[in-house]
Amino acid sequence: MRKGGNNYEDDLYEDDYYDDEEDYNEEDDYYEEEELAYKTKNKSKNKTPVNIKAQKVTTTTNKQPPQPKPEINQPPKKTTTESKELKTKTDLNSIKYPKISYKINNKKNERNDINIVIIGHVDSGKSTLMGHLLYLLGEIDKKSLQNTSKAFKKTGTNQLHFAWATDEGTDERERGVTIDVAYKTFKTKNKNVTAMDAPGHRDFIPNMITGTAAADAAILVIDSGKQAFDAGFFNKGQTKEHAILAKTLGVKEIIVVVNKLELYNWSKDRFEYIKNQIEPFLINLGFDENKIYFIPISGLTGDNLIKPMEDHAHWYEGKCLLDQIDALENPINSEDAPVRFHINDMVSGSVNGNQGLVIYGKLITGVLAEKTEYLILPNNIKIKIKTMSVNKEKVDFVIAGQHADLLLNLDKNSNEEINQGSILCSCEYPIPLVDKIKVEIKTLDIKTPINLGQKMFLHLLGEKVICKIKKIEKIFNEDNSTVKKNTIFIPKNFYADCIIDLENKICCELYNNIKELGRITLRAEGETVAVGFITQFV
Repeated sequence: MRKGGNNYEDDLYEDDYYDDEEDYNEEDDYYEEEELAYKTKNKSKNKTPVNIKAQKVTTTTNKQPPQPKPEINQPPKKTTTESKELKTKTDLNSIKYPKISYKINNKKNERNDINIVIIGHVDSGKSTLMGHLLYLLGEIDKKSLQNTSKAFKKTGTNQLHFAWATDEGTDERERGVTIDVAYKTFKTKNKNVTAMDAPGHRDFIPNMITGTAAADAAILVIDSGKQAFDAGFFNKGQTKEHAILAKTLGVKEIIVVVNKLELYNWSKDRFEYIKNQIEPFLINLGFDENKIYFIPISGLTGDNLIKPMEDHAHWYEGKCLLDQIDALENPINSEDAPVRFHINDMVSGSVNGNQGLVIYGKLITGVLAEKTEYLILPNNIKIKIKTMSVNKEKVDFVIAGQHADLLLNLDKNSNEEINQGSILCSCEYPIPLVDKIKVEIKTLDIKTPINLGQKMFLHLLGEKVICKIKKIEKIFNEDNSTVKKNTIFIPKNFYADCIIDLENKICCELYNNIKELGRITLRAEGETVAVGFITQFV
């Protein structure tokens, strides 16, 4: 089982208001304690790899170190550094990656790879649905399920043991909620599917973002119970926020499963009521109405998961869930671009019978090959891949769009320098590493405006970094008509061009170069406040 994501919350920040321009240059003292905690938890992300051997030689030698030559009539180092930095930034903005022809000698895969995220409000039945589907497909054997069921009965109930097939963590089982993203694989008639069970609780939205950013399509799980549906959809629950994030993070097709309908005796009226509430909302977000699919199911009983219902809901004439997954469009991936592999997890384990350091993640662009040298950023670690597997099967190449396990040929001293959220990339075309960006964002239905100088969290794939709104160049409407330039706040439901300072350098791309690495999400006070994309490195 694969898990990925951070467990801490977006609850650090209070509202910031600025009456004049002097305020947004002042130090925000009340953030210092929170920033210190954040830095301590993520201190490994900012480490610089140390050459231990070189240090030992320097400290034990009796020779005097060579004296530096006097710098006569030479420009100051600061000027040289600034010149190089300016040149680097200019080069980054002008990058246009060439199309790369990878020499691979593998037969065309008869199945297409697709990544699907399971989203929805807390307790809507996502994990139960996922666990039962995997069991019916033979991905979970009966003995394992019996053991899980026995463990679950000790908690005083026996109804949700399917959920424990994906919620394997102690905290998840004790609390009864999904915390991290669980990665599972299964096959349909024509597809290899990587399913990502995302947490529904609002405290773990950052983890949900990590899973959704890697998805091609989504399954939105709706609890058909009246109170549960109202809580998720009408009362600022996670149904709406998950759908918004899915659309802005690149999901184009969405399957809406109306779960627990057996509690309403498979009522067509209840199903139609929920559909009539959800469908207009999704279309308004920008989903194509021809790519929204509604399916009545029961995750607990297994009805309509892998075969059409025979005894219930005779009014329903559509596909079962498995057939609808198989009918989804095949994603188009950039196999001719430089390698960008997003690391979701890192463990000491085995791949194809070989032991060592294993990283797991998704290849966003390019083609990975064994025995080839790559670079892991931000900590600038060179590695070679010993062996690889996709869906637990040995492969010589990994193609863009696939999740894979990679066994690295790496010095043990460098293990601690690889972090969740790091990017493995080609040495010839390394991913940009920046701490200041220009973005185009759209604010959501927020309570208070986003203010100049405000601090918040920026999310990009699995990366989470504190950021500050340095400049608001302009705000504008959907028709691109400018409302105001150089303003000090952004109201709700407006577009804006902003300059953002990042506390740490992150791996990212211009949206026009690689979309998946150019999409951002901004969160403050535990809520998503804006979404957008990177337009320029500053």
